[in-house]
Amino acid sequence: MQNIQKLREITKASISDCKSALEATKTVEEAIDWLSKKGIVDGLRLSGESKEGACFSYIHTNQKVGVLLDLGCQTDFVAKTDEFKALGRDICLHICGASPFPRFVNESDVDETPLGFDQLNLLIDKTKIEKGFDANIPLSAIPEKQQQMIAKISEGRFTKWKKEICLLSQKFVKDPTITVGDLVNKLSGLTKEKIVVRKFTRYEI
Repeated sequence: MQNIQKLREITKASISDCKSALEATKTVEEAIDWLSKKGIVDGLRLSGESKEGACFSYIHTNQKVGVLLDLGCQTDFVAKTDEFKALGRDICLHICGASPFPRFVNESDVDETPLGFDQLNLLIDKTKIEKGFDANIPLSAIPEKQQQMIAKISEGRFTKWKKEICLLSQKFVKDPTITVGDLVNKLSGLTKEKIVVRKFTRYEI
C-alpha cells in the first residue's frame, strides 16, 4: 500500500493503475516505466538515457568528511533547475551523514562483488551455527530441509544488509519516513525525466 501511495504521488495515476504496475514489476522506478510504456502516464521520458546532469560536492564542517556525486538527468534544462540542485545537495548530505554510510548505489550492484560474496558467506556460517551445525561443514552436506532453511534465512539477512549499505535503499537522513530512492523518484515524476545516481565517492580522514 505504501508503494502505491508513492507511485500515485509521482505519476498521478489511479490507484488501480498503480496497483497493476506494481504487480507487473519489482520496483517503483520500473512501475513508472511500465505506466509510461502503457500510455497511462503521459510525458514521462523515463525509458531514455540520462546523459545530462551535474556533479555535486559536500565537505562536512569538521573538514574530515567529503563527498562527490554524479547525478544524471535527460536534459540540460532539468540539470539547471533549483529542484535538481537541491536533490544533489541533499544526497551529498545523506552520503556524508548516513550510518552506516552507503557503499553502493543500488542493491543489484552488490551481488557480484568480493564484499557481497564475503558477507553472504559470513551470514551462511552464522546461520549454520545458530541451527546447530559447524560453520565449516559444506551447505550441501546438511540435510535438505535444514539446508533450505539456512539458505532462506541467510538470503533474508543478506537482503537486509544490502538495504543498509546501498544509497537508494537507505532511509533519508533528513526524513527517515522515505528513502533516498523515493527522493529521486519524486523528482523524476515532477520533471518527467529519468533521474539517476550514476556514482558517488565518500572520503573520510
